[in-house]
Amino acid sequence: MLEFDRLFQTIEELVMLHSPSGVESEINQRLMQKFAALGVNAWIDRADNAIALIKGRNPERSIAITAHKDEIGAIVKTIGEKGRVEVRKLGGAFPLAVYATTTYQYFQPLLS
Repeated sequence: MLEFDRLFQTIEELVMLHSPSGVESEINQRLMQKFAALGVNAWIDRADNAIALIKGRNPERSIAITAHKDEIGAIVKTIGEKGRVEVRKLGGAFPLAVYATTTYQYFQPLLS
């Protein structure tokens, strides 16, 4: 399996988990299982953030990668020509505005 395919398989698996804001135990458990399987030191902090310490080649430099693991209560209304995503509030979510610059063509095969 190509690395790209494996990445999208993992993303699909994770986004299908139940994880509304404040109720993220299901995705927390899966993330900890995945990190453990990779031999990565990972934990959930007091603020319910999943943190993984992945050692690199150079101990004097580090990179932080962050992402949301909770679901947002919104629905995509339009995707502009340049990949800008317009969303609308769905259900009882807090007001929000999301602007994405991810190229739509990148995800198009998944939507077809």
